[in-house]
Amino acid sequence: MAGRRNTASKTKKKPAARKTTTAQQKASAREIRAENNKRQATSVLVFALGILLLLLLAIPGEHLWESSRKVFFGIFGICAWVFSSLLIAVAFMIAFDKQKKHMITRIWQTVALTVMITALIYTATYQPGSTESIMDRIVAEYVKSSQTHMGCGFAGALIGLPLVSAFGRNAAIAVEILALFVFLMLLSGRGLVNLVQWLISLKNRQRELLEQYKQQREEEWEEEEEEHEDEVFAIPQEATASTVLSKKQTKKKFNTDIPYEPADAPEANTAPAPQQGLSASQLADLQN
Repeated sequence: MAGRRNTASKTKKKPAARKTTTAQQKASAREIRAENNKRQATSVLVFALGILLLLLLAIPGEHLWESSRKVFFGIFGICAWVFSSLLIAVAFMIAFDKQKKHMITRIWQTVALTVMITALIYTATYQPGSTESIMDRIVAEYVKSSQTHMGCGFAGALIGLPLVSAFGRNAAIAVEILALFVFLMLLSGRGLVNLVQWLISLKNRQRELLEQYKQQREEEWEEEEEEHEDEVFAIPQEATASTVLSKKQTKKKFNTDIPYEPADAPEANTAPAPQQGLSASQLADLQN
């Protein structure tokens, strides 16, 4: 009896375990769906923000719109266009991202990347010789960028000018390029392994293109050689026609109606045949 009860209890526990597994799967699917919806909503908001900033840069306005436009250009300079475009790219990255990175992380990485681009432009176009202090030159760059909508802005001068003053122009450019590479890798979510794989694939692609080019050139050379051989050994049609015509004109024609008589044949003897009963003298006279 005890054995039967144990077996019955075991059989009763199996459906409960299956129900628990099914409930967990449904809960995980629900979480994945909610996370996906949240990610899509975030991507839409970031995309809308990027479009709004592009409109702010492209369309002049009044009051608050124009003030915001000047502040935006004053901070980033001409790279304000880069920042707006990067936000749109980040929106698509968030929509297709499987790494579940937070929106704030993406945005500050975008800001850092834009700042490094502006600093690199400022350092590359830096002209020494001014006697103003560093802060005065940073403020002057902000004012110039906000009014002309050009230049590197407050952010470019804030990073580029201290680096130039501390390291020199060439060293500052090298440091900024390195920082730009780091922020670009962070924003794209790629690592060194992905970079190495990309370089290997790029090298393989270059090798494939080179082999295709060599094969195409070899085929072209073979076709050119065949055409050259055909031109050298080909008989012109005019020469062929004249040769045939001359053969036809010089061809001998024989008249088959004339009987054949050899030139060296001996003349036939027309003398009458000797008659019986004639003497030898008579035969001689007849021959004479």
